[in-house]
Parts: sequence; structure tokens; C-alpha cells
Amino acid sequence: MQSVLYGVEVKFYSSKVAVGEHFETALPGFYAIGDGAGVTRGLMQASVTGVVVARDIMARLGTM
Repeated sequence: MQSVLYGVEVKFYSSKVAVGEHFETALPGFYAIGDGAGVTRGLMQASVTGVVVARDIMARLGTM
């Protein structure tokens, strides 16, 4: 299995992507985190979304 992680800088402060509790979009396995989710305003909040997604992926893979 191969994973791809794109790290782009976007500014969506007024736009919000529809995401679930673990920041997954309507496309299965596609997450919007950090400022890209449109729900964060600082580095700490953006970082925490990454941790939430990492834990969700690990749980799905059965490694947690």
C-alpha cells in the first residue's frame, strides 16, 4: 500500500470544507486538515487536526 501526503499552503479562513468528526471529506480516505479544513486559526489548532487524522488512519489500519 502506498500513501501520498500533499502539503500545500492555502488560506480558507472564510471557506469551510465539509468534513466529518475526524476531518475526512466526502471522498473516503481524503482528509482536509490544518488551514485547508477552514476550521483552524492558529498553528496549534492546525497541528492537532493532523494528529486527529493520523490517529484515525492508524485505527483503520489496526495499528493502534
